[in-house]
Amino acid sequence: TALFILAVTCSLFANAQGHVVFKGSILMANSTNAEVSMIVTDGVDTMDVMIGRHGQYNFAVPANEIVSVIVTSENHITKEIKLDTHNAPEAKGPFARTAQVEFYVELEPQSTTQPMMYSGLAGSIYFAPQGEGVRTMIVPTPQPKNMLVSNTFTAAL
Repeated sequence: TALFILAVTCSLFANAQGHVVFKGSILMANSTNAEVSMIVTDGVDTMDVMIGRHGQYNFAVPANEIVSVIVTSENHITKEIKLDTHNAPEAKGPFARTAQVEFYVELEPQSTTQPMMYSGLAGSIYFAPQGEGVRTMIVPTPQPKNMLVSNTFTAAL
């Protein structure tokens, strides 16, 4: 995990090719300055993303990877977004810039009486080839919220 984080950090500072930079903000209605956690994982390695004071984030994902971004906060419904960096445009030349994608995540309040969760991904971002260029596709995937199953049992005495 440390090598994964080190590689991503070094490539950002060197403006290295072969990465896509994702940035944006976490939005919360009726925010009470709740702490937000964002992790990026490929199923093997996991990276914690630092969230700024006003919910801003910025992280890089290597090209040709598929990762999940999981955003959680106490008293809010967890969201998962899939990022696929296959087909991302390559930075070429001495003044080339790494591809950047901006997206925002809105966390909804969790009900205290009927806890809910999403039944699938909240969205996905991928690069679709289109003629000579590449088009970034940001696809929200509306999912029904399902009630969480309670682990509490009541016994009659």
